[in-house]
Amino acid sequence: MFFEKDSLTFEITNVFCFEQKNTRNRNYGRRYDALSFRLDSDVTLETEDKQIELSSGALTFVPAGLDYVRRVEKDVFLVVDFVSNGTLNTEIEYFYPNDRAKYKILFERIYKIWQEKKTGYRYMASAVFNEILFEAHRDKKAVNNDKSRIYPSVKYIEENYLKSDFNLALAAGKHYMDSPRQKLQPPRFLRFARRAR
Repeated sequence: MFFEKDSLTFEITNVFCFEQKNTRNRNYGRRYDALSFRLDSDVTLETEDKQIELSSGALTFVPAGLDYVRRVEKDVFLVVDFVSNGTLNTEIEYFYPNDRAKYKILFERIYKIWQEKKTGYRYMASAVFNEILFEAHRDKKAVNNDKSRIYPSVKYIEENYLKSDFNLALAAGKHYMDSPRQKLQPPRFLRFARRAR
């Protein structure tokens, strides 16, 4: 998993700001990985077997070579394209960090460095990207720890919410979230699940 990696060798190929509204794009055969931070977004990424809905504040990794479709209501995001040795990821990964302002600042900083292209800009951009990777690694662990109790339910929801027989109460009960000791009614459970994402 990308965000859990302890180290990564990379070369940044581009940093840019992307803005689209009301469109559908197919992405295929990209030769680079991408790490993005969504500033103002309502977008769905669709792979062969998964639909991922993203909104503002999502930190998103898309691996090289993955074919996917972007269905966009609105999508404004900063993205770092890079080639790496050893990511070997085959799925889109994302999470919502607790301190989103920190990522906004870091992504805006790397974008500015890349656009200005001053002497040594690749070194400076790489330093900021390493900081982004460090913060994401640390924050993803914190988010995972926060959600450890309900992670099985969140995973069940992500894998089954499109099925016609999906039931939120069943999701809560399936992973013992409705026991008398941990009584979580569906609205409270849903709030708890959203926070964990």
